[in-house]
Amino acid sequence: MIDIDEANKIIEERMKRLSKSHKTKVIAKLIEEKEFGWIYGYNTEESFLNKESLNILLGGGNLVVNKYDSSLVEVSLSVEDIIIGINTVDRYMDLKYGISIPNEKERKEKRREEAKESYRKLELEQKRINENVLYKIFYFFKNYFRGY
Repeated sequence: MIDIDEANKIIEERMKRLSKSHKTKVIAKLIEEKEFGWIYGYNTEESFLNKESLNILLGGGNLVVNKYDSSLVEVSLSVEDIIIGINTVDRYMDLKYGISIPNEKERKEKRREEAKESYRKLELEQKRINENVLYKIFYFFKNYFRGY
């Protein structure tokens, strides 16, 4: 079992490699301590210092250091994961131990159905607006040419 100091050393080593491969300084910040280890977020130093900076790493996730076996796991979440409420711990347990995320498929399917319904409503509203605009244009020209 390792302590936080050892975890920080593991993270520092990863940050050196990431900095070298991205040709910019990459740093990590401890986000949360869990019973199994520590969760770190990472990005470019510039993005941590200046929130308006465009010098960011896209597509990166969080890093989890396991206190029992000192393993390091990179955990990325998709937009869909975030929307349906899957978090870093859920995904870590799935990646590291194969513990399925409860109702993941059902949650994703429900979200897809909700998105389809929202899109259908949006299409109907757009059709109504278009018909209303066409009616107004027709009415305008009908009255305009009535005078001739």
